Amino acid sequence: MMKQDYYLATIALPLGLGGYVAILTNILFAIKYEMWSELLKQTISTEFGKSLNFDKIKQQGDMMGKIFYICSFISVLVTAIFKLLTEKTCLRSNFGRNEICGVLLVAWIPSGLADSVVYKRCVFLHQLLSFWTIIAFTEILNIQYQICNLIDDKIKHTAWMFNKINTAGTPTLQYQQFSFCIKYHQYILKLCEYFDNTSRKTMGHVTLSTSVVMSFLLYNGMKGNYSLLCYGGNYLLNLAFMCHTGQKLEDAMSKLGAFIYLSRWYECCSEIRKAVPLVILRSQRLVGLQAVPIGRLNYILFFMVMKTTYTYLNLMKNTE
Repeated sequence: MMKQDYYLATIALPLGLGGYVAILTNILFAIKYEMWSELLKQTISTEFGKSLNFDKIKQQGDMMGKIFYICSFISVLVTAIFKLLTEKTCLRSNFGRNEICGVLLVAWIPSGLADSVVYKRCVFLHQLLSFWTIIAFTEILNIQYQICNLIDDKIKHTAWMFNKINTAGTPTLQYQQFSFCIKYHQYILKLCEYFDNTSRKTMGHVTLSTSVVMSFLLYNGMKGNYSLLCYGGNYLLNLAFMCHTGQKLEDAMSKLGAFIYLSRWYECCSEIRKAVPLVILRSQRLVGLQAVPIGRLNYILFFMVMKTTYTYLNLMKNTE
């Protein structure tokens, strides 16, 4: 009986924790919606001119949002159908564990209601509706990624404007164009800082739970509960997508200095030539998306989480 309870507890914990993380993210997004609205407004602003691929990135972002929604909806629907079709098999394999079969998540009910089909279907419907939180969670990740792409395009636009400084013009004209580029650069830096602050307050907590959730799901997948591997794969892909977004922002900001260096700054007036090294130095400052409680969303953090997951998994296998 102890092994059965341990097995069921290791299922309930990751599903419950993962679900609450998604719900908390949605709640925080609703609370911080004004910050996200302001962030989107600043990102699509054309105060410094329309960026090079603005329309294309916007269309791609809208298309990705639709794809995310459709794929999430289909995955939930397929999971629900699979659970209903395998209900009898579940009843045989889980005999004596007081677990409800034919539902999306692990659940228990009083023994007097264990055979109630109506009660089971009510629980199933409740859980099916609650899975919409996961769909909303993936949409938030898509918004984050779309903002990152727009900022990346603004950085390339800034580099393009540096290259367009009229080196044959008067020093006054050159300095006016250079000053405009500097203001654009400062605007992007402030935008990245605001982006980081908004994302951290909305989704920074996700990295705290990933190792625990993934280790428990992998443990049960190794025990033959393959449906949990699908849930774990979705959770892992969400983290990977967040880390990819943060890494892309870091790479884009670090490349700005190289773009400026490769421009024709050496043909400009002496005032610009003196200021360019300071601009390049400022662009080398690490800019990205912070995670809670420590670190940044990038590939390094992703592999650290995977390493911690493997450690937890070995710990559970050794304490069976």
